[in-house]
Amino acid sequence: MCLKLFLMTRNEIELIEDWLKYHGFLFGFENICILDGSDDQRVFDIYNKYKTFGLHVKISSTGLNGLAEELTLLMHEEKGLNNFLIKLDTDEFLAYTLPATLGDEIIQGNSFLNKFLSVSNFSEFFETLPITGQRYQASFMTWSIPKHSYVDNPAIELIEFTPIQLINFKVFFHSTSFLSVDLGAHVGESTNNMGYIHTGLSVIHFHSTSLSDSIRRARKVLISHDYIDTLDSIEIQYEKLSEIQARGAVNSFHKISLYLLHLNEVLGGESLRPEMLNFQHPWFRQSGPSSEMTLVRDTLNFIEQEGCFVK
Repeated sequence: MCLKLFLMTRNEIELIEDWLKYHGFLFGFENICILDGSDDQRVFDIYNKYKTFGLHVKISSTGLNGLAEELTLLMHEEKGLNNFLIKLDTDEFLAYTLPATLGDEIIQGNSFLNKFLSVSNFSEFFETLPITGQRYQASFMTWSIPKHSYVDNPAIELIEFTPIQLINFKVFFHSTSFLSVDLGAHVGESTNNMGYIHTGLSVIHFHSTSLSDSIRRARKVLISHDYIDTLDSIEIQYEKLSEIQARGAVNSFHKISLYLLHLNEVLGGESLRPEMLNFQHPWFRQSGPSSEMTLVRDTLNFIEQEGCFVK
């Protein structure tokens, strides 16, 4: 039994190498499959550094509206016979908590996530999960507290996080029961869709790193959805997105809300502040006090000090 990680990404130059080193160290690059839509050569240069360690990369030109189907096909191609399958985004880093800490105390703090992770830790963790055909749920998620100015290296520089209540859980699957995945891996389908298996899997989410980067990423997503065009004026973008927002729930609804706040500021309205970013997401419900969490940074520093991926 092992884990197969699937990453859907595009031009995430600030996070992609740290994401690869962190998860490659824990699970092996041979167990990482990337579906990439980048047009930034720097991203491909990073991939070339790690392909010698077994990294799998598939280039895609499909827009966001068709990526769920393409990702599902890729997961079926690479799933193997006895693997757990997890789809992540570039700003999501895996961690876990011990079964004894599950329950009410899981939302009281996130200090347990600072335990250094190893390959054997994760192997033991997944070996305890029952295989029933059901989907599995993450138990805990914590979001980074963004800064105002651009952050060059979020996985190293951001160490203040807020624990949140999980309204839409991250789900994952076993290869013997996997059927399909959605874009965010919040629902998906397995051979037994009756209920979920609650686990100790945790996600450290660098959801908002800075005000400027959040605006850039929102614009990128909205263009990929064909909600706006690269040549649209500010006024046309505002009109288009306001009409889409008025329809109610659509893909990337929170990105629309965030980008409209930015456009409103450009047009002379209220200033958009970093502390407003997380609250634009419909699933953000703070469940405890913010605190320092250095697990990702410490793991990356260890990898660097040990020269783990130097050939």
